[in-house]
Amino acid sequence: MSLVTDKTTAHVADRLRGLLFRHEGILLMILAAALIVLALQSEQFLTVDNLLNQGRLMTEIGLVALPMTFVIVTGGIDLSVGSIMGLCAIVLGYSWKNLGLPLEAAIVVALATGTAAGFVNGWGAIIIGVVASTIVYFALNYLSRAAPFRNVDDTLGVVYTHGFAGLAGGLLVGIFANSAMAETTLAGTISGGGLHLLGWQALTALWVIVFSSIGTFILLKLVGLVVPLRMTDEEMEIGDIAVHGHEVYPSDVPSLGYPDGVPAAAGSAT
Repeated sequence: MSLVTDKTTAHVADRLRGLLFRHEGILLMILAAALIVLALQSEQFLTVDNLLNQGRLMTEIGLVALPMTFVIVTGGIDLSVGSIMGLCAIVLGYSWKNLGLPLEAAIVVALATGTAAGFVNGWGAIIIGVVASTIVYFALNYLSRAAPFRNVDDTLGVVYTHGFAGLAGGLLVGIFANSAMAETTLAGTISGGGLHLLGWQALTALWVIVFSSIGTFILLKLVGLVVPLRMTDEEMEIGDIAVHGHEVYPSDVPSLGYPDGVPAAAGSAT
């Protein structure tokens, strides 16, 4: 009996060691250690508000990881995602700082460039950036005042800088795509491909819009069952302190928009 028990115990111990020392187990231990250290350093770390905030910040990584998972599962290894993200970051910084474009316009140029990466040549990328920026400028400044867009709670203009920019970039790929730029036989309109690719880009864009709209609606309804989707008027007047207990962007601290701090706050601080 003891021999059987010893063998069972040894087998269980081997299984546990195998699980712990796999890549997933090591990552899980590192994550647990990081959570313990951060929890000891701040009393606010393990609060519900902070954990929800961290979940929102990880959404971007999740959106990249989800499609990459399907790529890997189906036997494809696509390492271009990281390089495209780096390219977009460089284009954004160069457009903003070197070319003097407003930050919103620089974001649009970066998004349009990322959409067309690998399928268009340099001239095509330039044209896509200019056209997408122009469309977003007029949409943000004029279309946002018309129904139904004026009823959308979109403080950061995400519908315009992301939605319109991505849609414009995707459709323009159907026009400027060059088969010599990638391992594909698809060519845009100006390369002799006619309207075939443009039609598929439009159909894909429609599918993404419908899928995202339905998915977002369902997720917001589920989140609304746990926490309110909007702060109260009083909380919005107070700002970040009302919800998080501190300011995310203190007025006297330099930021992207105000490298020397907000003038009024900086003056009162001195």
